[in-house]
Amino acid sequence: MKQVNAEFKPFYQNKNAEKKYQIASPAERIEALRLAGHTDKAIDEGIRCKLTGISRSTWDRMSKDKEVPKPFAGFKKNRWMLSEILVFMYRKSGILPQPNDNTN
Repeated sequence: MKQVNAEFKPFYQNKNAEKKYQIASPAERIEALRLAGHTDKAIDEGIRCKLTGISRSTWDRMSKDKEVPKPFAGFKKNRWMLSEILVFMYRKSGILPQPNDNTN
């Protein structure tokens, strides 16, 4: 994959970030894909681990606390949209703003 934006800081260093994850809007997804220089596609657990740097067990724990995007339903393996993972990472690193509490 291409190198992500030079302004990107590891999201795990941002201690002030919101805990509960809110689903990304279409505009946020488009912006995240534009910043990364990619098109949207479904990614599996291995790619998600490489992109985020978060292990499967830690991701599962964060998922139970609703801190991360949910995987697709209907697949044998967990899959996420690349744009949703990029929005998650960009929000945590401060590149994209956190959504308001009353937005869903």
